[in-house]
Amino acid sequence: MEQRAKQKVALANMEINVRNQRIREVLVNSLDVDFGPDPTTYWQEWTSYNDLYIPEHPVVSLADSFENYYIPTMSCFALGTPVWTQAGPMPIEQIAVGDLVLSQNPETGELGYRAVTEKTIRPPTKMVRVATGDNVVEATLGHRFWINGKGWAMTKFLIAGDSLHTIDGPAQLTTLDPLAPAEETEAYNLVVDDFHTYVVGESRLVVHDNTCPRPTTAMAPGLPRKAAAEDEAAAADVVANAAAPAGNAAVK
Repeated sequence: MEQRAKQKVALANMEINVRNQRIREVLVNSLDVDFGPDPTTYWQEWTSYNDLYIPEHPVVSLADSFENYYIPTMSCFALGTPVWTQAGPMPIEQIAVGDLVLSQNPETGELGYRAVTEKTIRPPTKMVRVATGDNVVEATLGHRFWINGKGWAMTKFLIAGDSLHTIDGPAQLTTLDPLAPAEETEAYNLVVDDFHTYVVGESRLVVHDNTCPRPTTAMAPGLPRKAAAEDEAAAADVVANAAAPAGNAAVK
């Protein structure tokens, strides 16, 4: 019986090593970098790239598991950041599980109030002031904003001049200023039911919640890339026809 159990363990480990090697080959070819055979290294690199904070807790490592599990990871906003709720703007630290916050469906553009299902707190860390004109929010480097025409982007990849999506239309990102260490505070994030977005700041910026965003090709929430291309083509036709001599419509 013991020998049989050992054989099963050896077979399972061999299958795991083969699968990990295949994943490693894909990542090496995709990223053009090799982090070695230990899967933990890849998770650490992923966490660092996304600027995520994972609370420390006792961990029991298993060789293999087919159960789905969730480890809370945090990219957040500073103390005092206004979040738009059913009762009006409220500091993010005062939001509680069950509160209804304004949210937007990234695919359809639908606006609605959705329940907060989780709230996270992160110790002081590197943060950036994101300014759209006179309106400012302070976010960690990994929090995601929507850049019009591009989709979700982490704070650290934003640049001045980007067009950020708000529920009132585009807002130009004017400045990005790192906070001094003495200014860093606890940071907060939310998990929002259904749409997984919420609205922050006086500019009413639409930001992602504390989950991984789903892939999308939309130019903006509710504006598929194909529809945007058709609108651009129609606008080009209008300009061409306006510029054509009277009685001569522009020919495509």
